[in-house]
Amino acid sequence: MRQREEESNSGFTGGQLFLGFLAGAVAGAAAAFLSAPQSGPQTRQQLRDLADEGRERAQRLPEALAEATEAAKQAFTEAMAQSNHQAKRS
Repeated sequence: MRQREEESNSGFTGGQLFLGFLAGAVAGAAAAFLSAPQSGPQTRQQLRDLADEGRERAQRLPEALAEATEAAKQAFTEAMAQSNHQAKRS
């Protein structure tokens, strides 16, 4: 039991890895924008456009998650029905 606790406490969780990846991507994007050979107004406009696109995606996220959740529920229900049907035939 203690070994499992030690194993679960070592390493990174999926969420931590995702956040690390996301932070690295943001840092890389910031470095690319700061070193880009374009004028300040062009860079600011490009950042505004990216921010607007990010907001639009974030607004669509709850609907996409709801659709994915519903699809997963339906797939689970169908799998359980099929499993029950096969169990009754055995």
